Amino acid sequence: MIGSLYDSSGSMTVHLDRHTLSNPATGLRLDVLRDLAAIEKVAGPWQALEQRSVQDFAYFQTFDWCANWLRRVAPCLQGTEPYVITVWQGDTLVAVVPLMLTRMKMGVRVLSTLGDPHTQYSGMLLDPGACTASVTAMLRAYLEKPRDCDVLHIELLPAVSPLAAMLNAADREDSYVNQSASLDLTQFEAPADFIDDANPKKRRKRLQLRRKIETGVGELALRTVWGGEPEFAALVRRCVQMKRDWIAGTGRISIGFAIPGYADFLSQLHGDAASREGAVAFVKQAGDTIIAIEISMIRDGHLYAYIGGFDWELRKLSPGLVQMEATIGWAIENRLKAYDLLGNVAAYKDSWTNVTCELQAFSRSYTVAGWVYGRAWRTRMRPALKQAYQSLPAGIRQWATSATAS
Repeated sequence: MIGSLYDSSGSMTVHLDRHTLSNPATGLRLDVLRDLAAIEKVAGPWQALEQRSVQDFAYFQTFDWCANWLRRVAPCLQGTEPYVITVWQGDTLVAVVPLMLTRMKMGVRVLSTLGDPHTQYSGMLLDPGACTASVTAMLRAYLEKPRDCDVLHIELLPAVSPLAAMLNAADREDSYVNQSASLDLTQFEAPADFIDDANPKKRRKRLQLRRKIETGVGELALRTVWGGEPEFAALVRRCVQMKRDWIAGTGRISIGFAIPGYADFLSQLHGDAASREGAVAFVKQAGDTIIAIEISMIRDGHLYAYIGGFDWELRKLSPGLVQMEATIGWAIENRLKAYDLLGNVAAYKDSWTNVTCELQAFSRSYTVAGWVYGRAWRTRMRPALKQAYQSLPAGIRQWATSATAS
């Protein structure tokens, strides 16, 4: 399919074939990468762009996250393939929008954030030295009608992301309400400042919990194990199992944790102790007993608290709270700038965080089938069913979960 498109001013002609868009006037070229082999070939330019693209909420657009998810999880999901949009200035990669195309059972082809439901923030990487207006025009031109797609649906998109500014404002879902929650660490000089900052009731509670655990289990200590170190994979699997125990014990349902390959994917993420970057396991121990594990990712001083798991048998001692306090102390000592509890509002996050960021959703339909999926099912019926289930008493949820499993 060969044709031509124009930008909003009508003055720029671009040439379009099946998955390539080029603009001779600016020297920009857009390529869509549709398989893992093509993505592996651009590992170097992608990682170089990560170094130049310093922005918050962008860990989940890194090559390590995206490529490992495609290697380990995508093969377990029937009908899912990469749809990574790249923009080049000559031989330099200046923008990456990691998306994926999923062919649903009803035949609808959905373009969404690569890694959904495991990716916690949608977004893109953008070279600060690139001409933003030209890159925006090219991306908008392509997303007016991407190839082989019925609907574009993106959630968990930080309002500060350059991708939010590039998408058509008319496609934004005003009914979608969500926000991230993080703690600004720059206000603390030392971990003791964070502890002292809590109100007296919280300080007493946390102190009591620490004393009870040390009296009943053993002396508390925190250690870090980075992605790629020998113990990391086993700790990831243990943390994931801890979280699954909590999900079952509280009668919740998690699609993400039910997908095969999830723990294998996380266990292959890379981390670097020297630079304090990448995937890391925070292991809270009481003597020789591991009581809680947090799997986090760090990029540019921003710590994403991705999964927290704790020993379900010790739940009355709240080991997860003790681990979070220790992890925040470590982050302050290492001069990180944010401890991020990610999106989806939850009451417990309010007691740990003091900064929020609006998360947005966009849906653009290209066909009638896409409209039914994007506007009727995804944005109305599905959230209503989820809310109805979550409003049930915990006992009923536990019964429903165990009945479904059996």
